[in-house]
Amino acid sequence: MRKKNILMIISAAFLLASLFYVQTVGAQPGDAADPVVTKSYVDGQLEQLRQLVNNLPYPTPAQSPPPMDSSLIVSDVLSEIEALYGDMLRQPPVENTGFPQAQAPFETVFAPAGSRIIGDSGAEIILRGGGAVAVTGVNGLCDVTSGADIVNGGEIPLNHLLIVPASDGRGLVATYDAYLMIKGGYYFVE
Repeated sequence: MRKKNILMIISAAFLLASLFYVQTVGAQPGDAADPVVTKSYVDGQLEQLRQLVNNLPYPTPAQSPPPMDSSLIVSDVLSEIEALYGDMLRQPPVENTGFPQAQAPFETVFAPAGSRIIGDSGAEIILRGGGAVAVTGVNGLCDVTSGADIVNGGEIPLNHLLIVPASDGRGLVATYDAYLMIKGGYYFVE
């Protein structure tokens, strides 16, 4: 019991000492380590800085600038910008014709059963209804939705985005009347 009381007294003394240390060492607002300043003090310091800048030596008195006024400096800069770029700022923006326009939207295509559709390189195909199987050579159609290739004769799932990787005869054959959404070049093969 006595050891327990001594341990509690030592712990309490340590706690009080650490609190006292934190209060005396930590910077408090308004003390020398962290002074509180007023707006008038800051304004006075800025005025002293303006006086120092205005009194800088220049090679000849004729080149000495007028007293520094920030509103004059801003208006001078704005007038310089207006003089240099005013015509450009007043003109309406020019339509950007140097870049490709937005891609055409998907086209809705009906493919009767038995018809073969071949896509150009980069064509995107989505089977929305009906049924179809892939027509490929050695490689397959990229099924972006599932992250796999669909090989020759593989069934094409509904609503999966397919990309034709190359213009080498890849596409699909409609096993039932099919409704497709196609973006990019394609053609029917009879």
